[in-house]
Amino acid sequence: LFSIPSSPCYKTQYSLQSTMRHEDIIAFKERDREYLRSRRQGGGTVGGGYYSHGGDGSGGGVESARIPAEDNDDSSYNFPRSTISSSPQSQMMDGGIRVTYGTEFQNDGHFALEESKKDEKNNVDDDGVNEEEPILLTQSTHSLIFTEPICSAPFLFGLVVAAMSYACLILAMLHNMSYGEPGNSLNVPAQVTTPVRGAQYLSLVIGLLMEEEISTGVYMLRMIPRKSLKNKFPKMRFWRFTFSALIRIAMGYIFLSNMFVVVVQATGVIDIFYDVLALQFVQQLDDICFSLARMDVFGKRMRTAATQKCFRVEFERYPFSASRRKGIFLKTLYFFNIIGLLSGMAIINMKQNRGDYYCNSISVTFGNEIWEDAIILTPEGKIENSVLVFSYFDGVYKKSGEMHNRRPVYVEQNKFDGTPFNTTIPAEIKYCESEQAWVFMHKNIRKSRKKDDGDCPWILSSMETTEFSLLEVPETWRIWTGTINPHARLSTVCNECNNLADCNYHGDCTGGECICEVGTGYFGTHCEHKQPCPVLVGDWNDTWYLTFIDEANFFVSYDRPVYTYLKGLNVSVEDQDILTLLYAGSRWFGMVFEDGKIRDQSYWLQYGKEFHAFWEKAYSELTVIVSDTTSESDPVATDFYIIGERGKQYGPYGELWPMSEPIGSGFYRCEDDSSKITEIFNEVYSVQEVRGANQTAV
Repeated sequence: LFSIPSSPCYKTQYSLQSTMRHEDIIAFKERDREYLRSRRQGGGTVGGGYYSHGGDGSGGGVESARIPAEDNDDSSYNFPRSTISSSPQSQMMDGGIRVTYGTEFQNDGHFALEESKKDEKNNVDDDGVNEEEPILLTQSTHSLIFTEPICSAPFLFGLVVAAMSYACLILAMLHNMSYGEPGNSLNVPAQVTTPVRGAQYLSLVIGLLMEEEISTGVYMLRMIPRKSLKNKFPKMRFWRFTFSALIRIAMGYIFLSNMFVVVVQATGVIDIFYDVLALQFVQQLDDICFSLARMDVFGKRMRTAATQKCFRVEFERYPFSASRRKGIFLKTLYFFNIIGLLSGMAIINMKQNRGDYYCNSISVTFGNEIWEDAIILTPEGKIENSVLVFSYFDGVYKKSGEMHNRRPVYVEQNKFDGTPFNTTIPAEIKYCESEQAWVFMHKNIRKSRKKDDGDCPWILSSMETTEFSLLEVPETWRIWTGTINPHARLSTVCNECNNLADCNYHGDCTGGECICEVGTGYFGTHCEHKQPCPVLVGDWNDTWYLTFIDEANFFVSYDRPVYTYLKGLNVSVEDQDILTLLYAGSRWFGMVFEDGKIRDQSYWLQYGKEFHAFWEKAYSELTVIVSDTTSESDPVATDFYIIGERGKQYGPYGELWPMSEPIGSGFYRCEDDSSKITEIFNEVYSVQEVRGANQTAV
């Protein structure tokens, strides 16, 4: 059986045949290992030497070989009539031990052991499963489905436990998926931190290793074929056995699906492992209930079913060729499971890095803060001071193609139709790593006449945050108005819709965009603004009309309609000029546009797309009236003021004289007399234009 190292005097190695007991063989192996260790540590023997033999190296026989029982024991195992023969094929291996196959130990017919290369191969099958490991039915309530008669209490108990496990997993899945939305059905966060990403991959691997239902189900089908089950238990039906295994496998895949969803939705490391462990507990409900049944918790009938002899009966093993084929299938199944989970996670991470889960378009609303001496860099490169009303920068901001610190950069859009400016330089909102905050900034607005330090010359900054999504940042921001004011407000809302509620039930959500219903009159990004009043009439009998682009569309500024002055106001306006009433973020301004009447429609369309209340100096000498702050769709029921003297002593808006009496009663009302509306538009437009404009207005 073993190649015995020769003494240092001889260069040959001997093979041994002897009569010995099985336990002697085990002891022999251990002594040989100790001898090897002693040789490697410096030579010599352990416990008085292992072998005694005679011969001069010519292959002569030796009568006995002795193995001490213990290192400190004088007793030894003697092999009577041992034959130690030369084995030229076995060369000395520097003190090593090599198995010599084909050797037999025989003991007068009472004990025979043959360990050959073929036997060793068969002793452990291709799946690495020792043949001595017994094949038993799994001790689980799932097994009661085929070990107990149909409609019996244990059978129903097994089904109930399986149903409970399925219900818990399915409810968890439905709950987690309920937060999904078009384009992000799994409710994946926009981005996660590096530790969370690492924990996601680790948890998927750990969860797959913890998952035992798939492997157990496949193992039972693999190791207990129909014939084997019938031989041991003729009354058991193989289809019920298969059904039980399939219940396990299906439950395992529901568990993996749940685990994948909770992992991709997680934003914290601890949350990931808590959720995975919670799902694993649900999956182990069958094992827990079976153990409780064995302890007589559910009654004698359940205890009897859980302690039946069938759970202790060993099944014979499959032929190795068939076992190997099924073993390959199990390995392949595990391979595809892990590849599927990790590949899905990698795809989601790729989309996160690309910014696919961020909102593409947002509406930003600033507060009413004013910086009276804002430092501006003009297009000519000069630095000057100007009054900065932050609400001038209200409006639509869209995600650019650039990612900054793994977060999107939102760029200001024009105030006419929410498309990019052509010549006007827009503001930006992005995350600043040095500030650990989201910041609002403009390349031509500075806090100081000296060059700002750092890469984020912000004029608004959120509180310190690690949020990846701007929509999740609290509305309280810090603002620069010459000094830092920590109580400013900036609110954001995503312009993409998911359902009719996002369109205020006044439009259809198509491709993530609200399309307002024709005929309702509602307009705006979310169809939130009601149909505009076609004609305004003030308390001073001044008249203003809705300014149309064509028969069906009107001019818009900051998502509000633009009105043109007709008559009645005690304000001097040159014949070629136009006085308009337009919205500029938080207030309505009555602004004079010089030479406006001689401009054609193409000019006004281009001007409307480039108009910006700050850069166009909306509150200038050409502004004659101004309203209170308002967020309403039109100027109706809002107080207005005539602008008098200007100067620092009057504040940023100058001297304001109320136009409403009493104050708070509003100045404009909507003309609802259709005949007067027709008369007004007949006065404004030519006969050719009246029909379409008149119909739209009425």
